[in-house]
Amino acid sequence: NAGEIIIEKDTKLSARLNGNKNAGPVVLRRATRMAIKKAKQHGFAIVGTNNTCTSTGALGFYAEKIAREGLIGFVFSSCPELVATYGSYGRIFGTNPIAISLPCQHGRDPICLDFATSAMAYYGLIESLL
Repeated sequence: NAGEIIIEKDTKLSARLNGNKNAGPVVLRRATRMAIKKAKQHGFAIVGTNNTCTSTGALGFYAEKIAREGLIGFVFSSCPELVATYGSYGRIFGTNPIAISLPCQHGRDPICLDFATSAMAYYGLIESLL
């Protein structure tokens, strides 16, 4: 039962959104829009989210939106502990994905990197557990 997304903190350069159990993509979409608006007004922005009920999906989608606005985008996420360290059996790390995007000139598509910090992405690990 999702509620309204709550802005827990809001400054000219930053914000923190409580997703209030909404789906990750819904919350990240709003956070991305806020970050773009703040960065265009002040040259820099950071917006964090918490309390979502699902994965955010492909972070590169949001990073690319930022770059298409002429801004450099960094999008990070965390996830539950599903990854063991080398030589270990215990799950202690998440896949913790990162996306980085850079705008390009002359109407070219942005450069966008989107990757997990583990050998497999989150959904690959979830599928392996089924």
